[in-house]
Formats: sequence, structure tokens, C-alpha cells
Amino acid sequence: SRCVLCGAVVSFVPHYDMSFDGDWFLRIMVPPIVFEAALSIDKKSFNRHIVPILMYAVVGTLVATLITAFIVYRGTVALGMLCETI
Repeated sequence: SRCVLCGAVVSFVPHYDMSFDGDWFLRIMVPPIVFEAALSIDKKSFNRHIVPILMYAVVGTLVATLITAFIVYRGTVALGMLCETI
């Protein structure tokens, strides 16, 4: 009824195709966000908690790397002849 009529009218209005561009976001938007976060961080609290921060960063990265390697290796073995094993 009214919604259909409104949709029919709006369909004739020129519009621009808006889409998300990940490359633009990474190159233009992320650096100022990270820079602002670095300026506004509580430095005393950061220095007080540097050991757990680094432990989570290093151990988390190693665990994620090992899990990813395990999944890729087992996945290629499971697929057999379709893929070469690493």
C-alpha cells in the first residue's frame, strides 16, 4: 500500500552505490585511531602492566600460529590427493 508506493517513488530517485572499502579503511582510518589511542593511554598503568601485556601478545601470537599451522596441515592431509601436503 503506502510502503509499496513509497518504494516505487524512491526507486526512481538517483542514488550512489555506497560500499565498504577495506583498503581505504586500513590506509586512511586506522592510523589516526591508533595514534589517538597511543596519546590518550594512561602511561603509568601501561608501564605497571607491561609484563602481562607482553605475555598475552607473545603467547597469544604463538598459540594462534600453532593452531593455524595444525589446521592447515591436517586439512591438507585430510583432502588427500586434492592438495599437496606441506
